[in-house]
Amino acid sequence: MDILVFFILWVIFIFSFWMIFYSITLAKKLLSPSGEVSFVFFEVDWDFLFKEWQFVMLEAEFLGKKVKKPYSIATSYDYFRQTRQIWFIVKRASEDWMSYFLTHLVNNGDKAKISTPVWHFTDKKLSINYFFISTGSWLSPIYSHLSHLLESWHTGKIVNLYGERYAEHLLSETEKIFSLTTPHFKNFLHLSQEKNLPANRKPWRIQESFNEAIDWLGENFVVYICGKPEMVDNIREKLKEKNHPKEMIFFEKY
Repeated sequence: MDILVFFILWVIFIFSFWMIFYSITLAKKLLSPSGEVSFVFFEVDWDFLFKEWQFVMLEAEFLGKKVKKPYSIATSYDYFRQTRQIWFIVKRASEDWMSYFLTHLVNNGDKAKISTPVWHFTDKKLSINYFFISTGSWLSPIYSHLSHLLESWHTGKIVNLYGERYAEHLLSETEKIFSLTTPHFKNFLHLSQEKNLPANRKPWRIQESFNEAIDWLGENFVVYICGKPEMVDNIREKLKEKNHPKEMIFFEKY
């Protein structure tokens, strides 16, 4: 296991013992056609301060068990201030009680608990151009940051390079961004195992569009990567080959 990943998991485990938790209520749950991915919207009736790319610990009790798991926030803070709702993207994983609860069991009005947010990294100043790379449900922190930039009418170039295995795992809510095309914003969306590709989707893995995305961005861009260690390491190696500055690369591995 990558040392950084191990350290982060260890910190999360230690923090979970002294984190303060607050009650939240499920307002809405959207499911993908496969039923394996959910977009859960929780109402928060207290002042919840967070920044894009932070995560929280969710706690729920069901079947006589109390379970906790960290989830990255998918909401921009601007949206939260207007709606008092916070979102999470959850993909059902085997032997994972919390993901099963959030995709198959939780209903509107059900209660859960949320910790204060932790972890945050970003460039020190607003960058000119952004390159976001993610796969699967690891879209969450990317979605939060993307939403913030688009809502604030960022004028630099933005690329969203995203991959999923099948179309049936895609959430309709993400189409607000995935279907967006502007002179300053471009999507590269891959479905690695889909035989019948929908419109505006590419086959194979996200690495196939890596060079095209960089050519479109030009120079002076910051990179955010979120996903499995193999993908993150592969993309970092590609950036290294192009002599992209380390201080302009931020990543999370799961």
